[in-house]
Amino acid sequence: MGYPGKQRASGLFNSTRFIVEALEAHGKRAEIVIVQDNNDIDREVARANPRNVILEALWVVPEKFDVLKRLHPHVSWFVHLHSHVPFLAQERHRSRMARGYRARGVGVIVNSQQAFDALRVLVESDLVFLPNVYLGKPRRAALLGVDGSHISVGCFGAIRPLRTRSYRRLRRFNSPESAKQRFIST
Repeated sequence: MGYPGKQRASGLFNSTRFIVEALEAHGKRAEIVIVQDNNDIDREVARANPRNVILEALWVVPEKFDVLKRLHPHVSWFVHLHSHVPFLAQERHRSRMARGYRARGVGVIVNSQQAFDALRVLVESDLVFLPNVYLGKPRRAALLGVDGSHISVGCFGAIRPLRTRSYRRLRRFNSPESAKQRFIST
């Protein structure tokens, strides 16, 4: 389940889609469901009847899991954190949320070794390291219509100064004359 809203062209959505595709490639049933708010989660879990639910990003208030775990005791709950520690440091309430998840037995998944090492103290044994999944080149090219004529750099979810710095570095990149540069950010 992703961040509330209907936007499907975000780094968060793409990251989630890649994970779902990787799970399906290994014979596992997986589905992306976009909900509008905390209250839609119960309905979607009741509809799909999953064993595991991974909520993408820190947006569900920890107290909501008190209700969800009571309504769906057979479900293992996880929250997937997509930020590195410097991004989290800018939003102090996020670390409180992670502690709130741990107190309720909700697993926290991180996608970087740096975040795993730093947050292990906060979340202890409930922390899971799940690196980003990137599709192999032929599969990705088929899905995205990539023909090799572009160099694409994604800067999904980064704060503006980091996006700007990345864009400037890309512009200085010594690429073959035939390769066009494409900078993608959300």
